[in-house]
Amino acid sequence: VIARLLSIAIVIATGAILGAPTINAADDLSKQILLKEKDIQGFISIQDDMKKVASNIEESGDLLTPELRGELDNIAKSNGFESFESLQLVAANIAGILAGFDPDTGEFQDPREDLRQDILEIQSDEKLDAAEKDRVIKELKAELAETPEVEFKENIALIKKHREAIEKALD
Repeated sequence: VIARLLSIAIVIATGAILGAPTINAADDLSKQILLKEKDIQGFISIQDDMKKVASNIEESGDLLTPELRGELDNIAKSNGFESFESLQLVAANIAGILAGFDPDTGEFQDPREDLRQDILEIQSDEKLDAAEKDRVIKELKAELAETPEVEFKENIALIKKHREAIEKALD
């Protein structure tokens, strides 16, 4: 799962790290959108093209050439996206939902619910000393506060439907 999420992160980060126009800031990439079938299909179909250009991205270092920037936009547009930035937003939304799927069961577990469960387990752990328990609970509560609710529950079913294809495309 980590390797797959890193593959998605490449799409998301390519613009930000290499200077391509991005959606503005990380806050914008955390914007949740209602994914559509065409978004998922476009994301899956674009992976081979992104793998082909990955070496060019690595070679460019910290400077994204206008040619490479244009190539990324063309790749995105040829796969049904308005721009590379819109691809980044879709990739961020897919990654956010995909991270919640249990690799063994294939079921979605809300990351916020996982954090709540972790807090309860730490609170009831009698082996931890009070200071350590307080520190861990404080960290988990901070993480919980930063983890958004899934705004569009429909995205869970859509990604579940295409999860195998997404994961295969990212391998």
